[in-house]
Amino acid sequence: PNIADAILRKLELIKVSSSRVLAVISLDGGMVRTIVLEVQSEVPESRLQKVTSLLNERLAGLRLSEIRESIKERVAEYTDEEVVNRLAVMKDRIFAARPEADKLHIGMTQEIFTHPEYEQHENLRGIIEILEDENIIFHILETSEQDEPLSIRVGSENRESRLKDYSLITARYQFGAVKGTVGVVGPKRMQYSRLIPLVDFMAKLISNKLTS
Repeated sequence: PNIADAILRKLELIKVSSSRVLAVISLDGGMVRTIVLEVQSEVPESRLQKVTSLLNERLAGLRLSEIRESIKERVAEYTDEEVVNRLAVMKDRIFAARPEADKLHIGMTQEIFTHPEYEQHENLRGIIEILEDENIIFHILETSEQDEPLSIRVGSENRESRLKDYSLITARYQFGAVKGTVGVVGPKRMQYSRLIPLVDFMAKLISNKLTS
């Protein structure tokens, strides 16, 4: 999911050891992200509470994209505090639109190779290159987020030129400001009557599960 527009509800700092502080970032929609900050000197509990209050005062209610772009300015006078400085330095990782821990899930790729279109090596090589490059898949899914909630693109209708010989069905899921996309890529003669409602159902199921 892309969480650039997710809003920070609360940030908590929890002392784990003398050299480690756990940052718990609570976002709208009930999503929570955690990250361990390594510190060189022990931070007293009382100081940690003050820093937590300061950060919530300056950052709570902002989108992650806003925090990432402006955190250094918002906490500039407090960067002598090691925990604050660590958050500012690691902003691109901590407040990333797509956390490093997020996974791109690609499944059932073996089904593609059962279609006669891919008996020719050139066609097979093309689809393998697409499926093995996560950057291409991320780009395809991100551009699909600009489409209708349920989108069907066939052949040359795809924005990605490497998909001109394929069809792409995508659907958006959402909880709060957090958005994501599920989809199916396959031959242009795929079973649309079966796959379109399936993709739509999966997106709605994910949305319902995340918001319940």
